[in-house]
Amino acid sequence: MLVAREFVDIYRNPVVDYSLPDPSVVKAEDGYYYLFATEDIRNMPICRSSNLVDWKFVGTAFTDDTRPAFEPGGGLWAPDINKIGDKYVLYYSMSRWGGEWTCGVGVATSDSPAGPFQDKGMMFRSNEIGIQNCIDPFYIEDNGKKFLFWGSFRGIYGAELSDDGLSLKQGTEFKKVAGSAYEGTYIYKRDGYYYLFASTGTCCEGVKSTYQTVVGRSKSLWGPYVDKQGRRMLENHHELLIGRNDRFVGTGHNSELVTDDVGQDWILYHGVNVKNPGGRVLLLDRVDWKDGWPEVDKKSASAESEKPVFFSDALSAVLSVKVPGNKAVHYPLHMEEAADGYFNYEWKADTSLPVLMFQKIDKHDDEAYLTLRLMALEDVYFNFNYRLLTGILHANSQFYMPGFWYRRNQRSPKSAPSFQTSDSWVVREDRLSAPLTGVFDSKTGASLVVSRTGELSVDALTTHKEGEVILSGETSLGFIGFENLDGQSALAFGYPYKEAPKSYLRKLTLAPEIEAYRFLEKGKTLSLTWKVKSGKALDFSDFICQTWEDSYDTYRPMPVDTLCSVEEVKNVLSRYFVTSLVDKYPLVYNSGAHIRVDDCRPNGIAEVGFIGRTLLNAFNAWEYGWQMNRHELINNSARIFGSYLKNGFTSAGFFREYVDLEEGTEKKELSIRRQSEGVYAMLHYLSFEKQHGRRHAEWEDKIRHLLDAFLHLQKEDGSFPRKFYEDFSVVDASGGSTPSATLPLVMGYKYFKDKRYLAAAKRTADYLEHEIIAKSDYFSSTLDANCEDKEASLYAATATYYLALVTSGNERLHYAKLCRTAAYFALSWYYLWDVPFAKGQMLGDIGLKTRGWGNVSVENNHIDVFVFEFADVLRWLSEQYSDSRFAEMADVIFTSMRQLLPFEGHLCGVARPGYYPEVVQHTSWDYGHNGKGFYNDIFAPGWTVASLWELYTPGRAEKFLKQ
Repeated sequence: MLVAREFVDIYRNPVVDYSLPDPSVVKAEDGYYYLFATEDIRNMPICRSSNLVDWKFVGTAFTDDTRPAFEPGGGLWAPDINKIGDKYVLYYSMSRWGGEWTCGVGVATSDSPAGPFQDKGMMFRSNEIGIQNCIDPFYIEDNGKKFLFWGSFRGIYGAELSDDGLSLKQGTEFKKVAGSAYEGTYIYKRDGYYYLFASTGTCCEGVKSTYQTVVGRSKSLWGPYVDKQGRRMLENHHELLIGRNDRFVGTGHNSELVTDDVGQDWILYHGVNVKNPGGRVLLLDRVDWKDGWPEVDKKSASAESEKPVFFSDALSAVLSVKVPGNKAVHYPLHMEEAADGYFNYEWKADTSLPVLMFQKIDKHDDEAYLTLRLMALEDVYFNFNYRLLTGILHANSQFYMPGFWYRRNQRSPKSAPSFQTSDSWVVREDRLSAPLTGVFDSKTGASLVVSRTGELSVDALTTHKEGEVILSGETSLGFIGFENLDGQSALAFGYPYKEAPKSYLRKLTLAPEIEAYRFLEKGKTLSLTWKVKSGKALDFSDFICQTWEDSYDTYRPMPVDTLCSVEEVKNVLSRYFVTSLVDKYPLVYNSGAHIRVDDCRPNGIAEVGFIGRTLLNAFNAWEYGWQMNRHELINNSARIFGSYLKNGFTSAGFFREYVDLEEGTEKKELSIRRQSEGVYAMLHYLSFEKQHGRRHAEWEDKIRHLLDAFLHLQKEDGSFPRKFYEDFSVVDASGGSTPSATLPLVMGYKYFKDKRYLAAAKRTADYLEHEIIAKSDYFSSTLDANCEDKEASLYAATATYYLALVTSGNERLHYAKLCRTAAYFALSWYYLWDVPFAKGQMLGDIGLKTRGWGNVSVENNHIDVFVFEFADVLRWLSEQYSDSRFAEMADVIFTSMRQLLPFEGHLCGVARPGYYPEVVQHTSWDYGHNGKGFYNDIFAPGWTVASLWELYTPGRAEKFLKQ
């Protein structure tokens, strides 16, 4: 059961409200961070924390008896704590105000980060080495050598140390790396650069302090360190990292950067609280990297923020154990340090369990890998559940489960998965085009993503669809999702699968939750791995872009080896053009909607666009007939075009878009999508004919009349109503179908040389940009669902692609950018991995690879071959942005969608060759019949054939628009 609660704990600055100046921090072997500071607390304070936020004072480095004394009356300032070999080594400054020639640097060691430290004495002082103000030491290792840097407003210097790090190397040279504006040196190496962090200004004048943290970078440890303009820190040039604001001033002398368990960097530093200026309090802020430079939000101290993510604090787990015939028992777990050197932790409960559970955490830059190993001490049926607290307020969270959940699924109704039903959801991994879940903070831009890794190749059947179920065998499938815990967003994941608070069985049909249990035999082990990745994005669109690129690189889908060439595919599909023809009514058409899978017999439904695609298939057959000298196809298409010219329009000049000639009924409600798809098809036909010296004046008049009607129908904001009557009265004013109109408007501009159509097309793009793309709100392009859907983003990408093809300069670049943004959303619906099937599920038995297939919508959770011109869009984007991922994914789609081509001996569950399947049920989903691994009992081969025909006829748009 998922339970939402009311509040969340975030951290607020200062994280320590008493004086801890000049902090230095080290992570110890016990997993805690230990912080040392200038002795505003005598003898140098030591504090300890597991999460950088909650600090506990644990003592001092020295006592009055053991404190260093080489500078009489001097204080212990600006420590630098390190682990060198098996010792904790503490470098410190000893100085007094005005003692710039007698101050110096000393060193002490301890076996424990909490002390006691044994002073090893002074290493050097200013008057001995001829460098004024030798304080603020910093230790770094580089290329197998040890170095110390130091200095305060008289230049920053460095020198090599002895092998044990306790003294200057004999004969070492002192090198100056920065000018007289700086103190508090810290150097950090990242991606081939050395970053020199330092402080400028006055540290210790209370609210008048001008201290601030700055940074420069170099390709060498020894410089030259420069700012973004290439000016040297030796001449006191730098970039501001943390300055003053209304709450905190004197913000400087930073600690080492600390990377949390999801790869996010953090910085500790001191500052003066303007409202309570007693001492220099401890502040914490997130460090992001942009274009190779560190950044702190707003270049000043935050008032509050989400906590760093440390698995020891943020990661929790529950093991559920089931004895057949009994309710499962749920055991909350806690992590303990593991004795095994390979694993970091062991999961334990307050009682003995039939399973040993070991946890390994591997951190790499901005990501971490969580590997769980289970070992059965006895035969056991289990389900393992993780929760990872993100530190992001649930109220600020936008969620992502690709191909199933976008933001809050706010367009979806209560009878489908959405926030209208619950603010916490976990689902089977095979519902998703990539097995991942992510959260984006709409306030800060922070994000966190968990994705499943490893081989996912097997599945098992169950006898029940709800409650606690025992699997009939092994499965690779786990679960993934998000939860509201105390008002904070948690990412939930585990194995084997479960779904809560509801499962989703068929269109607009929620069912009770399900939790699967897998058998693990005594003595057997099982390993599972998830990747956790943090990030920062400009908005939700940017988050989708980054996450798709990372998931593509993670799963790296490859083209699918298939039985048929493109020529063979077209030859088989062309059989549909022949056997689906209905010519006994005034309208002649290819029957392509609501066909039974088990007989594929034509029916009385003639549909211009959407799922029927009668006119587009007529053109496909016409073009192919001329290419292949197949007169039957030419004659059939000519009869279709002739019948529609005579009988296919309403009295107002719109297409009769949906007619059931058997029942004698006709939809009077029209749609911009079907009308647009009809105009699109006929403009291709007219262009083809024109190129071959044939003109059709009546058709041209009909299409011009329709395009002029589009101008009348278009709203002031550039959108088109989804549904309307032929008198232009609006039935459904929502604009989700608007981009379908962009294509024929652009084509009409090129064919008729009428700039009004281009102006209207550009107005659609204005609407798309501001209301759909900018808001990441791709919805209800399809006519049979009201929700987030793939076709909306695909149409938006295609529409802006068309406009880019007919514009130039900055305008073209603008449309290209919009196209790219929408394309990432469209790509997020297409599978990057191969869903496993159980034995006996037909799609698995014939070897279907799901990579390259697209989820349909939130309401309709099956995959299909809706692609049309999208592969062309991807190849064009690949060239425009020099990104091979787009073209590579186009190749995956191009090959994968041939797999279920029905021909003799390979009918793939369809009654007739050439009738390509539509509702491909790849998960626990039953559109109406048969369930996972099978099809629904009815389908619409009209659009599947049309989509694949355009996929395998690349370059149509560019050929049309550039002629």
